[in-house]
Amino acid sequence: MAGYTTLTFADIIAQQPHSKGYAAAPVFVQGEKIFAFHQSMLYEAKILKVEMRNKMNSTRKEMYYFIHYQGWKTKWDEWVNDSRILKYTDQNRDFQRQMRELKEGSNKKRSLRKLRELTPPPEPKKPCVEEIPEEILDAPETLELPFILQRVLAEDYDNIQNNKQVVTMPVQFTVFDILQSFADEKLQKNSETNPFNFAIISDIRAYFDQALGTLLLYRIERTQYQRILANMKAKKCPEAFSQIYGPQHLLRLFYLLPEIVEEAGMPRESKNLILYYVSEILEYMERNSPELFSHKAYSNVPEDYFKDM
Repeated sequence: MAGYTTLTFADIIAQQPHSKGYAAAPVFVQGEKIFAFHQSMLYEAKILKVEMRNKMNSTRKEMYYFIHYQGWKTKWDEWVNDSRILKYTDQNRDFQRQMRELKEGSNKKRSLRKLRELTPPPEPKKPCVEEIPEEILDAPETLELPFILQRVLAEDYDNIQNNKQVVTMPVQFTVFDILQSFADEKLQKNSETNPFNFAIISDIRAYFDQALGTLLLYRIERTQYQRILANMKAKKCPEAFSQIYGPQHLLRLFYLLPEIVEEAGMPRESKNLILYYVSEILEYMERNSPELFSHKAYSNVPEDYFKDM
């Protein structure tokens, strides 16, 4: 198409009038036609209601919108926050088309074979279903990435795919550091009525170590990965990826996790338990995002870098 410019997720999100931190009033209104994200695709929708609600697993309030997807049955109507919706503009329509083309292309190139070959996260160890808090059993069977972390993922993609950079090593905060700090925080707030399953942390850490080389790297990162493997064999660095890689790669895992646990065919209780605790870790990462995600986290690769690809 003449004059057509490829849009990135970061481009689209950056120009949206989101309410978090920018305006007290809702930036979308009842009756407004919008685009809405649903399972990695963008659909036309309409806002039926607007309401201030408590954020999931938090006492913080934010604006929520009850939306209807055009052409879908009403059973799919749902409450979403503004990280899931975009203004109905020509630019966003182009973005919708690009997402559809990208998904169609990726379906041909990337089957779920890698997910099936990868051992799913172990089912959380629990005494019995009755002892799992009701709020966990009834948790949504998916993850909603906070708006701030969506932008981090978009910028991560742009830095690596478009700017041809890689995450600088060593990272300031490793996956081990982040999960340990989160666990320490939970330990201070732990209660008998809502005990924290600390085995989840070691399970996530172990699963990250397993998934890193299979699912979480862009092609340009493979050379860096091979060099890290060589250093591991030479005992020049820690022997676990979770003690080397940082928040960017952990966020990539959490983005893929709903698809992974769905493919694994876990019981609903086990799946909800994993996603519930991961949603709490995501909230922790959102609160600490200024410290965890630095613009200096990426660096240009040396001239000889691509010789090894």
